[in-house]
Amino acid sequence: MSRGLIGAVIAAIAVVTSTTYLFNRQHKHDEQRLNELARAVDDLEARPQVHSVIRHETRVEVQAAKSADAGAAMEAAAGSVSGAHVREPAEAAAHVASLFTNEPVVTAWATGAAAALSESIAAAGLSSNVTSVSCRSSLCRIDGTFADLQAYNHFMDELATGAHHPPGGDGMVTPAYDQSPDGRVHAVSYWVKKDRFAGLDVWGGQ
Repeated sequence: MSRGLIGAVIAAIAVVTSTTYLFNRQHKHDEQRLNELARAVDDLEARPQVHSVIRHETRVEVQAAKSADAGAAMEAAAGSVSGAHVREPAEAAAHVASLFTNEPVVTAWATGAAAALSESIAAAGLSSNVTSVSCRSSLCRIDGTFADLQAYNHFMDELATGAHHPPGGDGMVTPAYDQSPDGRVHAVSYWVKKDRFAGLDVWGGQ
């Protein structure tokens, strides 16, 4: 056998050996990674399930080519509730207003909640939009006026789930609002204490 042929055979064996080594090394790495992922999945499955629900209703998506129809938006939200009778937006607003008015005032909670909401409103840069904040025992009423629907949506987002939203709540609900011809939105919204939202039965049908 010539020296050239022997050299070629040796080079081929070296390539095969190197390739086999790299393959085995990669296989071991992949196997180790799969084992780590399997352990991570087992760890997640062993943890207790935690469910946190933030109620955030009557947020209107603005379409650039078409002005939002407040009545239609409210009816769409109300239509998602099953039952013999579903409240119209005005009726739902009156229902929640009555619940708020008839709630007893728990001074300690009301004072703390109003202060926390006022701080959140200021931190979100919304102080000029909010006329009043008043709280009772599980509901806080927030009266506000906004330049347009986008500004109103920003307000709802901030107080329901935003970086500055106050702790201890189920979220925000606005059963109905008014929009003037110039686009300005006036809304009476309610910040709801934790675990209170379901009992409001805003749209009826429960």
